[in-house]
Amino acid sequence: MSRFFKTPECTTQYRAIGLVRGQYLPSLEAFNKGILLTDDGEKFPAVIFDGLTQQLQKHPERIIDAQFFWNVWPRTLPDEPRLSFELSALRSSREEEQQTRLIESINYFSIRGVVATQDAGAGKLVIRIERNSDTWSGKKQDEQLEPFNLEIEGFLPSEALGQFWDLDCCRDGQKLVMEDAHLVEAVPSRLLEPAKAETHSRNDSPKQTKTAPKLVTKKANAPQQVKKTQFTGDIMPTLGKMELTIKINEFPADVKTVENGWKQFDVDTGDRIVTIAVKPKVFKKLEQAQENYPQWVAAIAGQMGEKTDKGFVLKEPNIQVFEKKSKETKEAASTVANA
Repeated sequence: MSRFFKTPECTTQYRAIGLVRGQYLPSLEAFNKGILLTDDGEKFPAVIFDGLTQQLQKHPERIIDAQFFWNVWPRTLPDEPRLSFELSALRSSREEEQQTRLIESINYFSIRGVVATQDAGAGKLVIRIERNSDTWSGKKQDEQLEPFNLEIEGFLPSEALGQFWDLDCCRDGQKLVMEDAHLVEAVPSRLLEPAKAETHSRNDSPKQTKTAPKLVTKKANAPQQVKKTQFTGDIMPTLGKMELTIKINEFPADVKTVENGWKQFDVDTGDRIVTIAVKPKVFKKLEQAQENYPQWVAAIAGQMGEKTDKGFVLKEPNIQVFEKKSKETKEAASTVANA
């Protein structure tokens, strides 16, 4: 799916781009500022890229009265967990094969950048997108895109912090949800200075007022100081939410198709049996891993549900699959890179 957009020109090329279908509704103040009403009824603040504005203004009635396929650059709004889009191009094709591919790729997003923060408990991570070393045609250095952060639902291995990852995501309502991920490069451990507030020379670009968070790195075996607090009387507990993560590295042996076509299987964790049921689309991640990767590991996250005779049901499960490379493969890749 990541091949839907142009292949990156270099291994660590930053990118945040997606495909959506919707109707653009300009504001009364300016044609290039408005709302994108997507085919599932969601509304997104939207602006039109300078180069596209001139093209669309020639026949604005054609744009306003119909839904189109749009290439968009996503942003996470700073003050609320919502997305905004910059419309960068119109996509269309008269060829049946290409049209089918467009339809199948609606709400697909390709995100490439450095993992800035990760909250495994909440199932969220932030990807830092920076300006690539090459400059945009016709743009001065001070007009280039400043670094910004994009919030995504999903989780990566704990060591992913500070590493460069290539993510395949989909839009689910107002959120971007990770469907697949590949490690591109382990960025050397370092602290990044906070990014400046996002500014563009284009007046129509979404503004981001918050600064990008620092990458946090931990020193190995660094002792932690625990502050002791003395309590008197009754202790009021803090409310929390328990989430479980189960890891498997082999395809489930006995898979059943249950109500609504969901796939159900059991995982033996040693002391109990966990029953897991997921949508066919989610289960397909395991099928693709089995087919494409010599070695892989899947992280299945969810909450403890109702008890069974031998264990419990995993409630609201989500699956993330990662390719597991052998030591020999990593050494070979390193040799080629250094050649």
